[in-house]
Amino acid sequence: QLTSDALRVLKNILRSHRTAKDKIINAANFSGMERIVGGMLEHSGSASIQEDGCILIWSLCFNDSSNQIGVDRCNGIMAIILAMMGHSDVAAVQENACGALHTMSFNLSIKTTIVDNGGVQCCVQAMQNHPTKRVLLERACTALISLVMNTNQPENPVVMSREGINALVNILLSNTLGAKLHIYAAHVLSILVQGTANALLLCDVGMSNELMNALNSVAQSSKENSERVRLIIMALSGGQ
Repeated sequence: QLTSDALRVLKNILRSHRTAKDKIINAANFSGMERIVGGMLEHSGSASIQEDGCILIWSLCFNDSSNQIGVDRCNGIMAIILAMMGHSDVAAVQENACGALHTMSFNLSIKTTIVDNGGVQCCVQAMQNHPTKRVLLERACTALISLVMNTNQPENPVVMSREGINALVNILLSNTLGAKLHIYAAHVLSILVQGTANALLLCDVGMSNELMNALNSVAQSSKENSERVRLIIMALSGGQ
């Protein structure tokens, strides 16, 4: 109970008071990060502790490379992934864990650790388990935009599962999730289809009138998104 209360107090401070937030960030050295991650690992069965721990990691590591490294050194990535695996039915845990993975992925070395330890599949599983949770889906997609991209070799993105491709297509086909989320899903797909294996999986989905309409709407939003849609349509048509 003490761990849960302490994490919740820190979470509320981070959300409410900028000066206090700065003090927490300055105090969150390796020892502080170790305590947060240790609490998550020690109380892995508590959804509330996992949720609050992920929020703290997300907030404290945002644009802070030293805190990112501190979390990584004390097995923070594993703590986030275990939280997602252990509480796959809790949308709040999934949403905040995706946010934490996104923030941590700004460090390229840590990004590799996330991918190698199943972080991409955890984001996919979150989308599959919570297909109507718009904010969660946005967090998962923004995390995937960072995680699946190979910055140095765009033609070699992370190889996505068929389930992941289908989850992204289902977002595009939804009439209730909104244009913003459609753009995010198309962005992820445009990165993925630059790899042959992913392009083949998307080609298997096939083009439908509903999917074409959704892609056309995304394409009209900006020149950048138009180019992304062009890549997706090329993959859907078998590279023609």
